[in-house]
Amino acid sequence: MLKTLFSGYGTVAVLLLVSAACTQRDSTHVDMVDVVVSGGTGGTPGSVDSGDAGQLAGSGGAGGSTGVDMSDAGLARFRATLAGETVSLVALDPVWLERCQRNPQLVQRSGDAWVLLRDERPEAFNLNHAAHYLDGAYHSDCRLSLGCDVGGCEAFPKSEPFDSDYAPLIAREYVEVGQIGAPTCEGEDAGINVDAGSDAGVRLIPSIESRAASGPLGVRVRYYRDSGCGTEAITAEIPVE
Repeated sequence: MLKTLFSGYGTVAVLLLVSAACTQRDSTHVDMVDVVVSGGTGGTPGSVDSGDAGQLAGSGGAGGSTGVDMSDAGLARFRATLAGETVSLVALDPVWLERCQRNPQLVQRSGDAWVLLRDERPEAFNLNHAAHYLDGAYHSDCRLSLGCDVGGCEAFPKSEPFDSDYAPLIAREYVEVGQIGAPTCEGEDAGINVDAGSDAGVRLIPSIESRAASGPLGVRVRYYRDSGCGTEAITAEIPVE
């Protein structure tokens, strides 16, 4: 039976989507690395500032879809909808994503900016989470698979989504509120209870509490318009309808 490594190992394949370029400049700015698109709400088109190429504005698709419809500029349209606490993202044009990334991700409106929902669940490796308690339930990391450990470029929606990599998008934040004792993997195999206190073979792991999102929701997705993910990446923020 496979034993996993604990959170002391860094995440091998996680690529954070929020860079200084996204947080310190206007979200519609375009440079040589990424194209960033801000979708409108209720069918309002997003816009792109392409510098010397001039300003381009697209229109939402039929049915009030959000995002940008600008095939000449390589931009795609998306629609994000909410059912209960689950957000679904649909691409209305062909797009491709890089594998083994937390992409797409939920964001919420904070002032004039979109910010990622808070998620303090501990990383393990290959998009897996290390051991933690979530709302009082113990989540072991002793028998996790290798996770998403093979990169590449694949069409969206993905035909075989990896659970931690893509689906589902749940509109909740995950906040660490303390540490609780739990068995090591050796202790777990030996039958040590999760409430074993200071007994040998026990480690402290984060206690995570889930909370409802506090602001208007959106989805941030980083995508490509070619099947080899060889063109410039485009980052879009799609308001949830």
